[in-house]
Amino acid sequence: MRRGHISTGFTLIELLIVIAIIAILAAILFPVFAQARESARMTMCASNLRQIGQSLLMYSDDYEETMPPRRDFLRSDFTPNLCRTWKHLLLPYHRNADIFHCPTNPASRTPDEAADPTRCPANLQQQPRFMRGYFYYLPFFKSSFPAGSNGWWQWAAIRYSQFSHTATSIVVGENKDIFPDYGPWYWFLPPGRWDQSPYSNWGANHRGSDYHSTILFADGHIKYNSVCLRGTTSRRAGSIPEPYAIFRTSAGVARLAVPRTPRSPAPPHRTQRGR
Repeated sequence: MRRGHISTGFTLIELLIVIAIIAILAAILFPVFAQARESARMTMCASNLRQIGQSLLMYSDDYEETMPPRRDFLRSDFTPNLCRTWKHLLLPYHRNADIFHCPTNPASRTPDEAADPTRCPANLQQQPRFMRGYFYYLPFFKSSFPAGSNGWWQWAAIRYSQFSHTATSIVVGENKDIFPDYGPWYWFLPPGRWDQSPYSNWGANHRGSDYHSTILFADGHIKYNSVCLRGTTSRRAGSIPEPYAIFRTSAGVARLAVPRTPRSPAPPHRTQRGR
């Protein structure tokens, strides 16, 4: 008597159903994983800014509340040293150059001004070589130095105590430009208009957009803000006017770090011995 053959495998239809279910689950979960990875990167970038803010406060404590200049000085007349910026001046306070690296920023592996041989000769570049990613905002228009002087341009002798709106005063933000510092004149160049790049000059391309950016404010808090474009500027000769970048916060429109006029001139930046 012959026994019937019993199949223990899957039929073709069953295999196709399993593959379809796996594909559907992958389509659902992959974006979630990508968002989780992006959120982790954003947290890392915010942590970097927080450490930069703490380093700024420690620096100001050592220099009678005076904030670091945009660049170090070569001589007592405030002649700037393009090879040594505020990033180098903060290095003794954190000992970690990686805090200036934001992994979501597409320019985070491109040298900034002090590490670019077209701006600073290779034999004068200092270690570590900092990459692009963060700008130091300059309210030099309230400086106690004469307008147009080297001290005025370098944002020398500005104190934290001069800020009248610390919760909405920008101190450090994210960018992709070669310049490690920005001022109130600096415009928002949209994708395709800055360096023929698919990105803008502001922001770190968080979640694929430069219309949000993480900002460090004068009171030390970090905020992920949306960018509100207002007004235009055409200070660059031959350029098409570009909009200013203004950041909206929970406390209102962010002020671009405008301090009160000091009652008495603060002491100029000096190099500490032993650092």
